[in-house]
Amino acid sequence: MIREILVTHNNGIVLVARNYNRNDRIARDLVGGFISALGLFGQETFHDNLKEIKFTNSKIIFKRTAYFCVTAIVDHEDDTEEIGDLLVEISRRFELQYGSDPAFGKRFKKDTYTAFDETVDSLTRPFIEFASQVNKLILTMTTSDSSHSVADLMSAYKSKQNLLMEIRKKKGIK
Repeated sequence: MIREILVTHNNGIVLVARNYNRNDRIARDLVGGFISALGLFGQETFHDNLKEIKFTNSKIIFKRTAYFCVTAIVDHEDDTEEIGDLLVEISRRFELQYGSDPAFGKRFKKDTYTAFDETVDSLTRPFIEFASQVNKLILTMTTSDSSHSVADLMSAYKSKQNLLMEIRKKKGIK
């Protein structure tokens, strides 16, 4: 399940932060600085971009541009390629709305990028609904009637797959 989506400027300032797990409250400024430092370390040391960090129960997936990074904090079983495609689409839409350098000519004010929250939420919704349906199905496996949960799961899966197909088509066009 997607826990958090962040858009951070390469200077470490968090521009957009969406939390999808109320139990996990991550110190956004700390994460922003961490992402910025890791990105610079990878570029300076290996001349490469960091794509993923794996932990025991979660992982952090990155999509870096010249000026900002879109990051997802997800459960370890989430599909890295699917989440990566989601981050590419969030990045593309962020760039369309704010330009390639979102800080150009602007001061970093807290509410400058709040209009983008709904875009992130609408793109992540199919992933979250699918994960929710999987969890519900697992819980109902012990009951005698899980047919309703299976139908809900399949519906959520189709929504997620339709979004991924749309994103992947755009990737080809870019």
